[in-house]
Amino acid sequence: MGLELAALGFTLDFAPVLDIDTSPASPVIGDRAFGACASTVIRHGLAFARGLCDGGVFPCAKHFPGHGDAAVDSHLALPRVELDAARLREIEMAPFAAYSEARLGPIMTAHVVYPGLDPDAPATTSRAILTDELRGRIGFSGATLTDDLEMGAVSHLGGPAAAAVRALRAGADGLLVCRSREVRGAVIEAIALEAARDSAFLGRLEDAVSRIDALRISAARAHGPKWVRSAEHAALRDDIAAKLGAIEPRV
Repeated sequence: MGLELAALGFTLDFAPVLDIDTSPASPVIGDRAFGACASTVIRHGLAFARGLCDGGVFPCAKHFPGHGDAAVDSHLALPRVELDAARLREIEMAPFAAYSEARLGPIMTAHVVYPGLDPDAPATTSRAILTDELRGRIGFSGATLTDDLEMGAVSHLGGPAAAAVRALRAGADGLLVCRSREVRGAVIEAIALEAARDSAFLGRLEDAVSRIDALRISAARAHGPKWVRSAEHAALRDDIAAKLGAIEPRV
């Protein structure tokens, strides 16, 4: 997958999902997860991330601090995960801590409220989660990217432009605006106005840029498009699927 993406000019893939499929009621994670326990997700999620790196593409682990227990689809509305901090740190955050230690690439935030960590703000705009927890406790030093700011979960924040400023203040480094060029323009304008008004915010932007700049790599195109949908890759895919099918679930 890494080789095929690199051959097409991509340098970043918004994968792997490091959420744990802890709740059958979750409408958004389910079989997007590598498994229902932290050890399985760490084992396969980090292998997937390393594979992308070997192919010449940055991975981006998502959705910190863990979306698997959410009973609401964040594309539509704002979920709440009512787990205490100790449980989140032991289970949901464990794959992200392992990924951070491996120093593989950026992490994407979750548009989810975690009252055990911050009773008010979703993780994407929570300094307690993005700065105190992810950077302070876990020690993550890479870039933090938000999920799409046009999703329903953050619509209550005053629109994507207002959410973008809040996310940057909280500790995010990169912002996803995935659907509208008009909205993207409004987000950029809001950031520029806030930077002109507030020197501390400008400093936060400079910090963010330093991490985003580390992701500016040239796509590895040595293999060219021959890799895309190649028979060799199809065989590798089938071999991996067969091996995964033979693995007993781990608890």
